Amino acid sequence: MNENFLFQAVLECYLDGILIADPNGEIVVANEMARRICRRMAPEAGANNRLPPQLWRICEVMLQYRADLADDRVTIDEQLNLEPAGYVRVRVQWMASQAPEGRLMVTLEDTLHAAENQAIAESEWFGLTQRESEVWLLRRANCTYRAIAKQLHITVDTVKKHIKNIHAKRELYTWTQCESAQNRAALTPVSEQYATPRMP
Repeated sequence: MNENFLFQAVLECYLDGILIADPNGEIVVANEMARRICRRMAPEAGANNRLPPQLWRICEVMLQYRADLADDRVTIDEQLNLEPAGYVRVRVQWMASQAPEGRLMVTLEDTLHAAENQAIAESEWFGLTQRESEVWLLRRANCTYRAIAKQLHITVDTVKKHIKNIHAKRELYTWTQCESAQNRAALTPVSEQYATPRMP
């Protein structure tokens, strides 16, 4: 099996975007999530295989201070705003590599993508409407009310109304779960509640 193919396959297993760049800002290798995030930052980035300007500025800081850093394990951690909604957490590390000039490893965590799975599950648990689910997804990604309104083409007051309804449904869900746990405890004999678990 080709070593490059195996390396690319491993990168694709990560949920976060992972890319490796040379000290000139050229992308050497990247997984699909990293390429997708780079296209959101700068649509032209995919065509020329260079880091988007926002990422390159962070990498330049690492390159400037690399000589001063005795420990190669230093990481620069930054958060970038993605328009129209969401943020990307960026982590840049210097990698000693077989290439004489070394490499930069950049990890990109799309907060919108990361919040999506949790928001989908919570929408189901809380019994949210389709629109409330859309609002909740953006809110879980730390979007402001104004950003949510802009993304969904609704007013800020409408966003506030949806958030109020979501919180009411969350409270009902939480209360129901607590009551259910209390009922289960009430049905369990006291001797079983405090019994020491037996080892198999």
